[in-house]
Amino acid sequence: MRQLRRDLSRHLPMTHIPQLVLCLPALPISPNGKVDRKRVAEQLSALWAPAEAEAPGTQACMLDRIVTCYRSVLLDNDVGPDGNFFDHGGDSLAAVNLSLMLARTIDRTVAVTALYRYPTPRALDGFLSGCGTVGGDECALPEVEFSNRGAPAAVSRKLLLTGATGFIGIHLLGRLVATTTLAITVLLRGASAEAALARLAAAYRRAHPGQTLPHERIEVLLGDLVQPGWGLSEQAWRYHTQAIDEVVHCGAEVNFLFHASQLFAVNVGGTLALIRFCDEGKVKQLHHISSMAAKLAPTTGKALSFADASALGATGYGYTKYLSDHLVASAQAQGLAARIYHVDDVLPSIGTGLANSQSLAHILLMHCLQHGLAPQGCGDLGLLSADALAQWLCGFIGTRERFAAAPPVLDVIGQQLVPFDQLVRSVATKLERSAVPIAYDAFLAFLKQLDHSGAALLHDILPPAGGARVAFTKLGLAGEEQPVNAGIPQAQLLAANTDDFNLYIRALGRELDGGALKQRGGNV
Repeated sequence: MRQLRRDLSRHLPMTHIPQLVLCLPALPISPNGKVDRKRVAEQLSALWAPAEAEAPGTQACMLDRIVTCYRSVLLDNDVGPDGNFFDHGGDSLAAVNLSLMLARTIDRTVAVTALYRYPTPRALDGFLSGCGTVGGDECALPEVEFSNRGAPAAVSRKLLLTGATGFIGIHLLGRLVATTTLAITVLLRGASAEAALARLAAAYRRAHPGQTLPHERIEVLLGDLVQPGWGLSEQAWRYHTQAIDEVVHCGAEVNFLFHASQLFAVNVGGTLALIRFCDEGKVKQLHHISSMAAKLAPTTGKALSFADASALGATGYGYTKYLSDHLVASAQAQGLAARIYHVDDVLPSIGTGLANSQSLAHILLMHCLQHGLAPQGCGDLGLLSADALAQWLCGFIGTRERFAAAPPVLDVIGQQLVPFDQLVRSVATKLERSAVPIAYDAFLAFLKQLDHSGAALLHDILPPAGGARVAFTKLGLAGEEQPVNAGIPQAQLLAANTDDFNLYIRALGRELDGGALKQRGGNV
């Protein structure tokens, strides 16, 4: 039932999603041969009766009404005051639905971000009444000490890859397998090494159709970035610090709605453990894959507080990646052979058309095409494909000479920058659709009034109108020459144009044509 609800929420407005669902082996029939609607209604009412009936003539307290909203959205009558929304199957779209239902039920606006910080009815009730607290609002940056100085091996034999099942990681893994002879160790979560390897193999097949994961090249290291020391035994830790020559760190929790304190353990703590890993055993080379969202301030001197970073428009994700960069930069200054890559929004694979379903560019493009709108002021999108990025990254992996061929910090941007509204119109033309220009603030208002969970989620992720931030790359004044390839070695590998993404565009058209929200044109 929960899966049914989640599926419907992706295609229907909140007002059209059934709040009560009854599964019957067969419809009851009345003596005259018709469906016995009265019996169905009685069974439905009995199934969804409140756990505690409120006294006649009294209004349910705030906590009771919040619990009722949780149960309705999750289709789970067992959720109590201390039930965690996400532990009971809630996801980001369900959180948006909960926010919409709370607004109607308790007449209060509850931001989706608040649901992540206060995930139980009791915690949310405390927050709304003004007495709720969440610890860890300030994320204290730990000190870094690094002393494993020296020259890495001239030729790497064994590489550690984190985040291998992620969108960048799985494409990089495919390129490493195809173009190097490196033995590859992957840090994966899972109940067992076998289960983790099966999950990796499934992700590999999706990203590389027709190819099979070469198990003989892959060693699974069962661990978790969120755990101290990744949860490894001391013996496993020591063995791998001695065996690994080079590390590519793609692993991170990417969520633009989480508070920084909720992402700190995995994004910052996991990176700190990585630096400790490089500080022991062999001298290693580290490739730290970061994000353009982390470019908040120089990573020297004292780190920004979350309050100061928020004033600059940072999300919790961007701030924790900024802190991670700060840690790596500190270790660099103490002798760690490391490089920080600030990667722009990564677009679908040119070779397969596979898109990252969590990419802001993909989600925003889908909504724009569904409603026939091309919002202006979103910034300029670099045409950086997943497979081109993987090919480019591999050019610095494998030897000490390759690693030295680039500066310690790099901004990785597609070499063709396109205003997002222009990209929407170009794709719409290819799909024989219309895309009407619309001001950014009007587009945000349009998303808000749709009363649809996906649109509401996108509204919460996008920067507010009139702020300093834009959704994608923010260029200078019109007419200025933009040296996007300045300082990027082998920049030609990052060049692409919209025609290169035709496989993705065709797949996008098929998805739109099959979707319940298909709309040609749009009125604001």
